[in-house]
Order: sequence, then structure tokens, then C-alpha cells
Amino acid sequence: MAFLGLSGDTLTFLGGVAEGTSKTLSRQIAAQQDAIKEASSTMIRSRLAGRKKYDENIEDITKEIKPLLAQFNINDVASLMKMPVNQRNLVVKQLATVDGKDARSTFFKTLNQFKNTTALTESELINSLVPAYKESKMNFKGLVPRTFADVLFDQDPSNQLESRVKLNVGADRNNVNRTDLSSYNNRLNVEGKIKIFSKDASDMVGYTKNLQATIFAFMGGTKVQNMAGGFRDEELKQGDLLVAGNLARLYAPLYNRRVRELQVVKEMSLKEAESFAKSEFASSLANKFSSDDYTGNNVKIRAMTGQILKTNMDVGNTQEYKFLKGDARVKTSINLQLLGVEKMIYDRMKENTLIPDTFYNAMKSRVRKILSVAGYNEEQIIVVQKEFAKRVALLRTD
Repeated sequence: MAFLGLSGDTLTFLGGVAEGTSKTLSRQIAAQQDAIKEASSTMIRSRLAGRKKYDENIEDITKEIKPLLAQFNINDVASLMKMPVNQRNLVVKQLATVDGKDARSTFFKTLNQFKNTTALTESELINSLVPAYKESKMNFKGLVPRTFADVLFDQDPSNQLESRVKLNVGADRNNVNRTDLSSYNNRLNVEGKIKIFSKDASDMVGYTKNLQATIFAFMGGTKVQNMAGGFRDEELKQGDLLVAGNLARLYAPLYNRRVRELQVVKEMSLKEAESFAKSEFASSLANKFSSDDYTGNNVKIRAMTGQILKTNMDVGNTQEYKFLKGDARVKTSINLQLLGVEKMIYDRMKENTLIPDTFYNAMKSRVRKILSVAGYNEEQIIVVQKEFAKRVALLRTD
């Protein structure tokens, strides 16, 4: 009986065709699998390389900003990261002496800019600092040759390629949102620029001595002058010299501040700023005192000394010492003790009598003892002692 109505000769013919077709199909399938293997390997390497590069960028930026986030508020870190590296390193170095993130923020113009706005997060900052990454769409069409069986049964071998690629690289990554950081400007306010980009006056010791001599001259100097019916003896001259020295030491930080300010505001060199500031202070003193009224000058100078001391003391009482460690209670206790030592020095200076080195050494020892008892090491003690010296306006190196 003929199979499905086909004769034996017909079946023999179709069998021959099927055998040839099978060999051709096998060759096409082998070529197709080679194409799938080659294309998928290229696509997988490309996509994984892109992802790896993005991940490395994220890792590099993270390492770079982590130390900054420990020292600055996140908005300020955004500003710092927009600066050239050399400038950023200088800003970070100079502001390292300022204690606290919020205190460092006062040197940035961005301080109040972002109030009542959505806070910038660490991940948003990191993603916005790296080159944009977007997972490219892969077009698998036409990359794999179709066998005649695919054509006959309308199959798409690209599906095999797509499955193979996704199996090795996983699902597509979501696009990363990038925050516009253009508003996070890298400008510093005037105080920040003075703090970071200006230098201290280079002639503080010499200027203080010259200022003392100038003030002393307004008080009569080394001359023996008739004062209120009597003679100004050697003891009085030494007393006036001491008063002049106290005022000069208190004035010197104002001179130094003006020198630093001029370097930024007037864009002067250090030498130009020193010369200009000296001229300003000399003119100011000349306007305050009379060249021949030594008695009146003496009264004014002693009053000025007392006023500056009082102002310094008032400021000192409203500001906590930097670099203190421990919880709030411990810090408050140490701060009050240090303020007490400050007051002892101010009270002694107000007497306008010679203060021997033994007194200053005793005060330094007192500060050291306060800090030692609180568990400070030598390095920490030196840091606080330097701040102590600045606050009492004593230009001493001992």
C-alpha cells in the first residue's frame, strides 16, 4: 500500500532530497552557532567593559570625596569638587584649622543658598561627578544568519543571541539620574579668601617694636617732660614704655588682619599690603594723638588699652575654644577653665605694670595642667596652647 498515496519511486526521490537538505541544514546551523558565539562574545565584552568603566569612575570619585564629606557639609563638597585640584587642596588644607563642618561652611558663599531646598545626597553627588552612563540598547537583528529552516518556519535566531548575552551580563541597568551641580558654585566669600589665599605679615615682631616706639613717643618718649607740675622720672618713663608695649601687642593683630585683607580686597602683594597698612595705622595714630600733649595722649592710650582688652575679653567669653575633645559637658568645663586663665592675664595687663616671664610661664603651665588632667596628649596640648596665645593677643614665642 502506498504511503499517503505516494508511490515508492516518489518516496525514494524525497528521501534523497531530505538527506541532502539535512546536510545543508547541519552546515547552516553550525555556521549560525559560530556566529552567535562570536557576536555574543563581542557584545558581552563591550557591555561589561562599559559597566566596569562606570563602576571604576564611581569608586574613584567615592574615594576622593569620602575624606571631604568627613570635614565639610555636602553642599560645600559639591563646591570643592568643582575647583581645580590644586586650589581645592589649598582650601581644604587652610580650612583644616577651623573646627566643625558648619564653621567651615561660613567661608563659602553657598552657606545660605540651599536653605529650604531639597538636600543633595551623597549618591546624587557621586553620580553627578562621573561621566554620564547610559546602558546602550543592543540591536540583535541581522547579526545571525538564518537557515532555510528558520525562513521556512519564520523563526528568528537573534533570540538565541539575545538570550545568551543577557544570561552573561544580566538585565539592563537603570539609567542614572544626574543632578545639575551648576548652582553649587566654587566661590568663597571675602573671609574665606582672606583665610585661604592671603599670608600673614612677615614683619610682625619688627612692626610691633616700631609701633611700641611710636606710641611711647606720643607719651613723651625718653625725654624728661614737665607733666602736671612735676617731672617725669625714669620710673614713669618705664611705666609708659610698658603701656606702649601692651597697646602695640594688642594693635599688632589688627595690623596683621589688615595686611591679609588688602591682599584679597585690593589684590596687593604681601610687601605692598604691609607698606599700605603701616601707612594707614601711622595716619590713624597721628589723628588720635597730639604731638605735644603728652599728658592727654597718655590718658587716651591707657583708655584704648583697657577698651581693647575688654573687647577681647568679651569676645573670648562668647566663643568656645576650638579643638577641645570630649562630650559637651567636658568641653564646657575645660572651656571655662581656660577662660579663667585668660581673665587672669587680662587683669594683670590692665594694671600696666611689668609682667615677668615667670607669670606667663605660670599661666602656660596652668593651661597645660588643665589639658593634661583632661587626658590631652602633647600634640593636642600644643594646638590648644597656640590658640590660647592668639586669644590673649600675646606675641610671644616662649
